[in-house]
Amino acid sequence: MVIISKDLPAGNIRVLSQEGSLSVIEEEQRDSRNEWFYWKFKAVFDAPGTYTFRFARPNKVGTRSAAVSFDRGASWEWLAQEQYESSQEFAFICAEPGEVWFCQGIPYLQREFDLFAGEFREHPAFHLSTLCKSRKGRGVELVTIREGSPALAVLLTSRHHCQEMSATHALEGIMRA
Repeated sequence: MVIISKDLPAGNIRVLSQEGSLSVIEEEQRDSRNEWFYWKFKAVFDAPGTYTFRFARPNKVGTRSAAVSFDRGASWEWLAQEQYESSQEFAFICAEPGEVWFCQGIPYLQREFDLFAGEFREHPAFHLSTLCKSRKGRGVELVTIREGSPALAVLLTSRHHCQEMSATHALEGIMRA
């Protein structure tokens, strides 16, 4: 048996049905009127076995299947190392009982940003401030990296929607360099 929950940072899944080791699920749309593809959930397994997670609609699973975390989001990896064919479901081979997190991509949330910013907070070129407030009142971070008084500046942004996580991972790499 598997218990599926959205009770984790950025979780948004709804269970439609469960029969044996097959769970039919869908992502919660929340603030969007249009169909969205971002999803994240945790599953608690009570026994080893192969479990299948099937989405109600296609085009929810990417080319490397699902991203998976065995340590509550501290680290992530892809389920598939080769091209994954199904866009509607993925199978997970559970070796032992426990909690596993799944996501449409490798997440980049506030925790990841705080860890990154914490590494550079004391660096003289690193400046953290607030760009603006979101519609829901959250402070939107602004990082400025500046040494000296350059004549020119470059503006880099990483994403416009929550699921565009890989862009933020890439931007973090640029800032580290």
